[in-house]
Amino acid sequence: LHTAMHTLFRSVSGGIDWGMVAHTLGEVNWIWTYLFSLYVAFCMFAVLNVMTGIFCQVAVESSWNDPQLLLQHSMVERERQHDQIRQLFQSFRQETTRRKITLIDIEENFDDEGVQGLMNLLDIYPETGWSLFKQLDDNGDASISEEEFVSGVFRLKGTAKSWDMEKIMQEQRGLRKILDAYIANVGTGSDKRAGRG
Repeated sequence: LHTAMHTLFRSVSGGIDWGMVAHTLGEVNWIWTYLFSLYVAFCMFAVLNVMTGIFCQVAVESSWNDPQLLLQHSMVERERQHDQIRQLFQSFRQETTRRKITLIDIEENFDDEGVQGLMNLLDIYPETGWSLFKQLDDNGDASISEEEFVSGVFRLKGTAKSWDMEKIMQEQRGLRKILDAYIANVGTGSDKRAGRG
């Protein structure tokens, strides 16, 4: 029994050629050759592949917890997105001699399948060329440089984040204070005029 167990272990671990063992078992009875072949196939394809899969999965999961690897992946992903945004900018730019794009460039190419595909890939969904242009033209000079385009598309990408929502709420509070002060001033001014009349 000890020798049989040892031979089975050595057959699947590379310690002995399992073909020799199968040949020896075949001399006893052909059924043992098939049973032994099934044992080797089960160990090689089922048990060892499952064990290898578990080790690989653990290695991959532990690598995702590595801050350096996450940072590197994030940087590579950001650079890939930069390239896609630059490609989108080039798709809008009609004349290669100009360094900026205009509303006309965006509106003429807005419905192009390639442009729409890039915008979907970048996770931006403007309704019209005008709405996209309005969001990207930061300095209001009626043209968009490549730098303006890249930073603007990064701002528009995806859904609003809590940071964006907080920024909007702060701006709303500031506008509310200004409006309240204006209404108070207008109210006191009309009171003074009513008192004079």
